Amino acid sequence: MVKHLIKDLGIALDEGQKMGVFMPSTGLAHQFYSALMQQGGEDIGVQGLIIVLEKLSNAELPKREEEEK
Repeated sequence: MVKHLIKDLGIALDEGQKMGVFMPSTGLAHQFYSALMQQGGEDIGVQGLIIVLEKLSNAELPKREEEEK
């Protein structure tokens, strides 16, 4: 779930900062998942990231046939 990912990514970023390690990908992931959580997606899994990416790009992926039923 996103709320747990944000917590874990925050811990990783804090520890990286203490060690002087720059972790840009971890920071970006934290920002994306934080955006998803702010949009009400705290209980969604990692697949919810597509929601953020769709909104950022102002596009929507086509639904798979089994999702339309």
